[in-house]
Amino acid sequence: MAASIAPTSPKPKLTPALSYNDETSICPPIRFNTSEFFKTFVYESLPMYISLVVVFPIEYYIYRRTPKQILAFCQNRLYIFVLSGGGFPLPAQFLFTFVPGFMLPAALYLWFTREDVRAVVALAEILALWLAVAMRNSVVAIKYAYLDKGDIEDQYDSSYEAPLRIGRRIFMAGWASPTEVDSSVLTEEMNEAQARSGCVLSGALVKCRPAASAKELEGMKPAWAGDVTAEGTQPPPAGYLQADILLSLITDKTLAAPFPGHRRAMMIGGFLLPFLPPLVRALGPGDVPAFGNTSASKIVCAFCVYAPGLYVALMAGYSQVAMWSYLRRGRAMALLDELCGEGGCSTERFSGEMGKGVGAGVEDSDFGNGKHIESPSNASRLKMRKQQTYVLKSANKVAIDLTDPTTVVSVLLLRRCLRQMGVRYNKRVDGFTIAFFATGVVYVFTLCVFFLRADTRITEDIGPLDHRLSTDLLLVAFALYTSAMLALLVLTASHCNEAPRFRACLQRAALNACAELVDIAAAGDDNEIDIDAAWRRASAKKALLQMADAQVGYNEEVVEPVTVLGNPATPIAVGATISAIATGMGLALQGFVSQQSEGWGYSKEDGLWRGPT
Repeated sequence: MAASIAPTSPKPKLTPALSYNDETSICPPIRFNTSEFFKTFVYESLPMYISLVVVFPIEYYIYRRTPKQILAFCQNRLYIFVLSGGGFPLPAQFLFTFVPGFMLPAALYLWFTREDVRAVVALAEILALWLAVAMRNSVVAIKYAYLDKGDIEDQYDSSYEAPLRIGRRIFMAGWASPTEVDSSVLTEEMNEAQARSGCVLSGALVKCRPAASAKELEGMKPAWAGDVTAEGTQPPPAGYLQADILLSLITDKTLAAPFPGHRRAMMIGGFLLPFLPPLVRALGPGDVPAFGNTSASKIVCAFCVYAPGLYVALMAGYSQVAMWSYLRRGRAMALLDELCGEGGCSTERFSGEMGKGVGAGVEDSDFGNGKHIESPSNASRLKMRKQQTYVLKSANKVAIDLTDPTTVVSVLLLRRCLRQMGVRYNKRVDGFTIAFFATGVVYVFTLCVFFLRADTRITEDIGPLDHRLSTDLLLVAFALYTSAMLALLVLTASHCNEAPRFRACLQRAALNACAELVDIAAAGDDNEIDIDAAWRRASAKKALLQMADAQVGYNEEVVEPVTVLGNPATPIAVGATISAIATGMGLALQGFVSQQSEGWGYSKEDGLWRGPT
């Protein structure tokens, strides 16, 4: 544990890394607008032709909008799902908004008025599929509830372009399918994250060190050493990397990664799920036609199959988007923790398009030609970023040196910014998980009502709680899918809160600082001035590492953890979440077995679940 007592070379000060920009740090907090949520939910829940009649008096008399503003707002609202990069073609996206607005109310009306309709379709089929529509409306309302005040005002003038502004491909639109990095959106999110964190990463430096088996880590080119660029920007010392450049490298490989292709497969599977009841009615017990034998029954079956099928597909698509959102955030934090670990991170993680652009000596399009860092020294920063990328590529493995005090502070600020990336979109995803959980609870509750009720009546009439095998299988499929997706969501979200990985790196660095203190204490009385200075440096570094450890644990585990279902995402939450639905499924299964043992079964005449005659 030999420690060097000789004076070290000048190092970057902590002041640039701790600098705050008063102009950018003033960022309004993200709040949930309750009135905007309920207003949007009402607008989206009403049929389109009724909604347009309701919107005008509410906006004109309550919110004091002009007729021109109301017209612009209605136009924006109509195009809410018209996204060029969406998972479905444009005509199908129009159906999401228009078709079920009048199909499901008509189906419900025919069910109450026509007995031949009740002879085919169960009320639970209509309500279960309508629940998917309500969940879609909740998700849309949640999105509008988290809009900025400026975005809400922009809905009422012609400058608000809903297909483009709402459909941002990375952080704003969960249902879009990005195929490439949108550099302008990524730049905006990075700037907003720095503003919300109250820090500016352009002055923060991170010291990189190669792993034991790597080549010698090169610093800046000799032409940059000690020089000041024409724009007045001092390049970082040898072996250092700017924190904002490192943030852009991490986000480019994690947060900006495109959605996987299997998301559309899940959406197609959700679209096919409503076809299950007609298939079971055609092949199941009872002499019941798949779509009925009257015009009214066929219309209701068509309404229940085709219209809500689009919304069930959206429900499956939303769940995949939420899954990918948590997965990307977890990968970003894991990549940063890997860089801070002792083994380092392989430079192959930073290869690909970025490596091709640097190797060819051209501007890297993935970073918007250097527009991520908006400053007067933009050209010099781009040149520095290229050279620093060569530094990362020069070693087989690269690690962040946490023994350097400047690096410790810079990494803490970088983690704060990384956790603030896309915070508004993350809150919307968290709101979706709550709506998704609520739908699963309703499906399971309906099953419990079906099989736990004591009804011994013998009648040929079809009551509201009568159900068939087709309805039961549909509810079971929904409940199982919901519980499985919730389990995966909570498990994936829990990986975003693995602060102990980084805290272990800080504690190892603090242990090394303690070892330096031991070496200094055993150095003897020679040159007491140098020993005293080295002791103060080692003590200050130890205190900094211990404070960083406490701060990471408090901020990331107590104050601002990643949430799912409105609560911190921890592995313990998996059991609590799944047990809520599993308990309901167990009660429904117990009721089914109990009633079946008493002679209940599906009738061979009409397919209904009836008691013993």
